[in-house]
Amino acid sequence: MSQSIGKLVQTRRSEVGFSHEELAELARVPLATLEAFEAGQGNITAAALDRVAYVLGVDAGVLRQGRIERSPTAALFFRQGAFADFRDVEDRPKIVEAFERALALRKVNTLLGRPPSLRERFEPEEPTPEVFKDGYRLARKVRSVLGDETGPLGDMAELLEEEFDVLVRAEALSSAGIDALSLKEPQTGVAAAILNTASRRRSNAWTARVDLAHELGHILFDPPQGEIHLVIDREDDENKGVWHAERRARAFAAELLMPAEGLRQLLGPPRYEMALSRALDLMARVREEFRTPIEITVNHLINREYIVHFLQEAVIEQAKRTGRGGAAATPPPHPARQDALTRRVLEALDRDLISAGRARELLLLTAWDDLPAKV
Repeated sequence: MSQSIGKLVQTRRSEVGFSHEELAELARVPLATLEAFEAGQGNITAAALDRVAYVLGVDAGVLRQGRIERSPTAALFFRQGAFADFRDVEDRPKIVEAFERALALRKVNTLLGRPPSLRERFEPEEPTPEVFKDGYRLARKVRSVLGDETGPLGDMAELLEEEFDVLVRAEALSSAGIDALSLKEPQTGVAAAILNTASRRRSNAWTARVDLAHELGHILFDPPQGEIHLVIDREDDENKGVWHAERRARAFAAELLMPAEGLRQLLGPPRYEMALSRALDLMARVREEFRTPIEITVNHLINREYIVHFLQEAVIEQAKRTGRGGAAATPPPHPARQDALTRRVLEALDRDLISAGRARELLLLTAWDDLPAKV
């Protein structure tokens, strides 16, 4: 069996274009061990075989049975081009698990007889060079469907899960430079968003609101690319080029969280404030109302013509130094938070729509794992 598996690994490696050296490095397997395994002259550990399978994009369990079955693959779109720091071997299993949980969520929604989500009211659009206008327009469209065009939004994770059937996960990714990522599968429509708890942005809970709004923009409006459309958003660097889709998602997030009509109700009409003290006051009032971080608040108020652009750095620096408008240093999303899949599986179990065994299957648990308790 090990000889046939080694041959399968060799064939799949050739298909995806990896050299022996590249596969050995990515899967963290000694080169000599990998070469011997492919040649049918040695064995590798089960853990090493799992890593090889992840790198080659095949199902590890099926590979152990002597067959090849491709696991979900993803087209990777990075905020700033190639992102060499992405730890594919370590983080791919967490992304695949999020995808599998999103698939299970779709199944349990059918069991529960839940109506279609609001996501079905939107169609992807190709981004144009007028990214800010596009982002603002699409945010207004979402606000209109939500039935609230002015007020602050509540818990963003709850909004994505309950209104748009987007599974939200909080995971500690090995790629610490990643802030968040989103994925969607065009055939089934399943979608998920992952907040990286290892990101420095998680020290401020309000940045999670921005990141989830940003990912929602990708999920709703990015035209799908590949079998699974995966967008990875990393720590900002304004000195590097940004794709139109990313800039549109930024504008979408700002307008979704701080709608123009909501700003008008709170602050009155725009008037290009030139005094630092009054600009700080405007910023603080908006942050308190809409629960947004300093940078996005200031930038949006400049774009919406409430503050002159040359005050940008001074307002941000002063606000950070004084904590004006609230530091928002509340705890980040708790990794133990029950996602929509867990809540709805437990609901189906309570309604006797599924057995305990089926509940474990949907939650990707083994027969020996305890079912989670309701919270």
